[in-house]
Amino acid sequence: MSAVGRDEEIEQWLEDISGWKGLWVESETETRLLQAFRQVLQAMPADLCGQFLALRPVVLCTPEPAVVIDRPWGPMIYFAPTISRMTDQNLVDRVAHEIAHVILGHYRQGIGLRRSRCEAEADELSRQWGFCPRYTQAMLRRLEAQEEK
Repeated sequence: MSAVGRDEEIEQWLEDISGWKGLWVESETETRLLQAFRQVLQAMPADLCGQFLALRPVVLCTPEPAVVIDRPWGPMIYFAPTISRMTDQNLVDRVAHEIAHVILGHYRQGIGLRRSRCEAEADELSRQWGFCPRYTQAMLRRLEAQEEK
């Protein structure tokens, strides 16, 4: 995928999701969220960007925490409206983490991985793209301990 082709595909996908009524946030937060997606998609390797865009994920902003789930026609990424209170960098890092979940296939039903492992894998992949992890090692250990119960 050429740089021009990538930019055009990113812009088309952003136009598609911004026209969809799933973003229930004020326009400033929507603009920041779309800019965060643009920044991450341009920073990640072209082949992975193409893989993500080919899945045509839908983005929702609802009162639930950020998660990625499967739907019959592809992945869906949910963000809580509290993203409006995040700094720009925290929002970009969160978007990178959620995109990593999509790339890793964590949205698929029955993948058989514990949440702690999925979160660690998503953090590692987004870190490879130059973004900060969402979870500290202590947070991952607590999550693992909860899973053991």
